[in-house]
Amino acid sequence: MYKKLVKCALIGGVTVFIWSMLSWMVLPWHTQTYYKFTDEAEVAKVLKENTSQSGIYILPNTSHYSNNTPTKEIRKAEEILKTGPFVFASIKLGGMKKMGTATLMISLCSYILAAAIISWMLLQTQGLRFLEKTLFVTMVGLLTAILGVLPAWNWWHFSTAYTLVTCLDLVIGWALAGLLMAKSL
Repeated sequence: MYKKLVKCALIGGVTVFIWSMLSWMVLPWHTQTYYKFTDEAEVAKVLKENTSQSGIYILPNTSHYSNNTPTKEIRKAEEILKTGPFVFASIKLGGMKKMGTATLMISLCSYILAAAIISWMLLQTQGLRFLEKTLFVTMVGLLTAILGVLPAWNWWHFSTAYTLVTCLDLVIGWALAGLLMAKSL
């Protein structure tokens, strides 16, 4: 069982990794869901001037309000919520290096780990035929999209296009992995 699990995990993880690289680097669908600021330099300047560290930022950020928060500040936040913009942003003040080996290895290892868990789950089933095994893995991809992407669309207002592409990307990647994983078991 251990050999099958390792083999299946490697096959599934590498498949999703390759699909992900093709999806992001060859297909235009991810980049078509991003918009560009009118003046990126000005936005970058404002962000640097108004952030103290790298991390997740929300505008307006009402999570730090307490009973001692001045009413005037609360009203300003309520107005921003009503009229916009609402912002949910990941900010890295030091900039980003070009994608390197470490980034790729972390990605590959995370896919292999996920495929190992899925492989273990598959090995707990009995009597599934090839297409049923493939569908099992595909459904895990769909479940990942539902649990991991749809809540962000709902709570953080990610665009519908971005959400659909991200969900489809997960489902397609795990469907492809499912085909090869099912064949290897």
